[in-house]
Amino acid sequence: MRRAHPAVILAVALLPAIVLLVTIDPLTPVLVGITCTTVLLWVAQPLPGAVRVLPLLGVVAVSAAGAFVVNALYGVPGGDLFAQWGFAQITERSVTLGAAQASRALAIGIPAVLLARSLVVSTLAAWLSSLRIVPPRFALATLIGIRLVPVIVSDVAETITARRARGLGVNPFAAAVTVIVVAIRRAVRMSEIAEIRGFASDRRVWSSFEPVRAWDVSVLLVAVLGVSVSIAVTVATGMWDVLRA
Repeated sequence: MRRAHPAVILAVALLPAIVLLVTIDPLTPVLVGITCTTVLLWVAQPLPGAVRVLPLLGVVAVSAAGAFVVNALYGVPGGDLFAQWGFAQITERSVTLGAAQASRALAIGIPAVLLARSLVVSTLAAWLSSLRIVPPRFALATLIGIRLVPVIVSDVAETITARRARGLGVNPFAAAVTVIVVAIRRAVRMSEIAEIRGFASDRRVWSSFEPVRAWDVSVLLVAVLGVSVSIAVTVATGMWDVLRA
């Protein structure tokens, strides 16, 4: 299956977060999350050397479980009382709220994990900069920062190894200061190189630029239609609960 444009993949991954800003019912996150996850699995194949999905999904699952437990014990009381220990009360309303929060965490977290494993950042930065959605300097700085994350991770490992070789303990504060100093120096050098080579010029031609084609737009329309149907189903079942201030 053909890969969708990075901008479309990003938009589909953000759809659950946008929709769930206005509702707190437990059904909408399930339907919207399944819809967007299915679309991303269809058009967002993993990149070579992408991040490992299982550890990230584990983090999402633990976050969802924690949200359920906290809200079930200390959420808004209401309905039948199932159990009580001091200040902790498990009621029908608190369990419903806990299920809603857990499903929201899964609906937002799983598409975010799929986005992390398949997003071509260079193509997205080129598209945003070429269309003047973001300034070229911002796009380049963000792209360089993302590309330097593995380098910073290796700096941390090398700093810890060097301190141990000198007979010093692993002091997190001292290691962090060293890594920050090295990162700042590297950033200064990178900015000077970028200025010399004219990376921030408005006439710069991005080699990784890809236009959004009709097929990409159709993928986004399918995702929006699926989300709309999910909302309609929730409203039809009477479970739609608008978030109120």
